[in-house]
Amino acid sequence: MRRSLLRVMVYGLPLLLWITLAALAATELGSYKQSWDILQRAIGWLEPGFYTSDPQVISMYQLTQITRKLAHVVVYAILALLTIRLCQAGRPRLRGLSLIMAVAVSVAFLGMEIYLRLNQSEGTRHVRLEQFVLDLTGVGGVLIGTPLFFGLKTLERWLLAESRKPELIDR
Repeated sequence: MRRSLLRVMVYGLPLLLWITLAALAATELGSYKQSWDILQRAIGWLEPGFYTSDPQVISMYQLTQITRKLAHVVVYAILALLTIRLCQAGRPRLRGLSLIMAVAVSVAFLGMEIYLRLNQSEGTRHVRLEQFVLDLTGVGGVLIGTPLFFGLKTLERWLLAESRKPELIDR
């Protein structure tokens, strides 16, 4: 019983926390104004005097737009990775079910995100096609990268096993 509870905590809790954080970002807390303020504070702390009127320097508007678009890719990539991690639960070989569940959880979260944006964001959050493309890019990258990673790990295990085998000595 303790072991299964520990497994849920190790594999399930990070996914649950990430879904909660991402759902909060789909509400007013993730609005453009909030992103702008957070980004401005972070840049002011990291690089005082960054925001200048020099046209050669990227504007805060551009930086905020780029950050928000990258956030879509990153949020859904991490969501897919944590889902695969939960389904794998430490297994060394990739299970097809893990990839299917990653897509299912991502689609379910996308539905929840659309609901939150349309009904819980006080009209400041909108749903656009580009957001879906960015979300799918994050999930797609994980769905391509995960089998590659597990394939490389399998090759690594095989190579290590081969290097440990005693060589046949010719008589």
